[in-house]
Amino acid sequence: MFMGVMRSIWRSMKYQEFQGNVQQQGGALVVGPGNELLYSHVDKNSTSHTPINKLLEVAGVLPVSFPKDPRVQSL
Repeated sequence: MFMGVMRSIWRSMKYQEFQGNVQQQGGALVVGPGNELLYSHVDKNSTSHTPINKLLEVAGVLPVSFPKDPRVQSL
């Protein structure tokens, strides 16, 4: 399941144009083990995403780094 999520994230990073309703906001949840909610974030605008390495840290996964990929932005 984790690799499926990572493939979806990578595919979405390939495209620079917006898809769907840009007014619709998302968020991030890290859940588990079981039904334990470890982290919750609701995006306030299109740039208020939780950094991926923060989510990976909460999930107990090693951080990632793409220093030469221009699609990856650190805000």
